[in-house]
Amino acid sequence: MSRALRFLDCRRGATALEFAFILPAFFLLILLIIETSWQMAIAAGVDHGARRGARWASLGAAAPEGMTRMDRLQQIVLTSSGLPLQGGRLTITPTAFPSFGALATPEAGVPGLGGPDQVVRYVVQYRSVLLTPFARQALMSDILTYRSVFVVQNEPFPG
Repeated sequence: MSRALRFLDCRRGATALEFAFILPAFFLLILLIIETSWQMAIAAGVDHGARRGARWASLGAAAPEGMTRMDRLQQIVLTSSGLPLQGGRLTITPTAFPSFGALATPEAGVPGLGGPDQVVRYVVQYRSVLLTPFARQALMSDILTYRSVFVVQNEPFPG
């Protein structure tokens, strides 16, 4: 048997070669799972924080000394999930309406947290940075924007 034919029959190193072919795909799959899980956690955290913040604001509660009500609302959204959310990436846009029917007419809204019994629409946006270079390349962006919209009616708190 010639030397070339013996080389083709040799099985030494086959496992290492197969591992070398599979490793990049496996590593990529793990990175994809990590990135997706992190982004889902961010989205759920922003949604949870927006819900808690809108509830707090609807009660007409006063902000702690040295803070505005908008500052307190932003703090609630950022801290309620337990995730390391950054304030510079968060935008909260509250718009007050006289009633639920007025929501159909955007011009009827007034910026702000509203007064007693007013209906307030909260638009909460968070720009999340992607963790992995692969995700940045695949999406051709460094940032994903999450948006939550909540509509609540303020309690009849003292104006």
